[in-house]
Amino acid sequence: MIPLSSSFNMNMNSLFISRIPPEIPSMPGRTKPSPIPKEVPVVPIPGPETDPAVPPEIDTDPSRVEPYPNPKPDSPKPPLSPPGPDTPLPKPPDPMPPRPPDVVPPRPPGPDIVPPPTTPPGITPPTGPTIIV
Repeated sequence: MIPLSSSFNMNMNSLFISRIPPEIPSMPGRTKPSPIPKEVPVVPIPGPETDPAVPPEIDTDPSRVEPYPNPKPDSPKPPLSPPGPDTPLPKPPDPMPPRPPDVVPPRPPGPDIVPPPTTPPGITPPTGPTIIV
């Protein structure tokens, strides 16, 4: 009897042998690529395309012509001449009402109220620099 492992190996070998890739055909002699066509430069024609003796034609559409080419002013302009008897003078601005004078309200009778001292009585404030630790 043939051992199973050897028959398995033989079958595997036969599979690999049958799968040989086809032979790569040899490359024929290299052919030269087709040459790139050369660009033929265009020689400019000396002279203008239009006749300089003929003025250019200006094409205007009559439906687009505005009846008032200049814009209307937003407000009337002042007269160019100085005001006379026919022209009224401009009205001066309204004067501001007078400001009432600064009046100190009267104080009620009694002793003068003195603000309290910043330090309690009997303690003198320090006079030198203070070091806080």
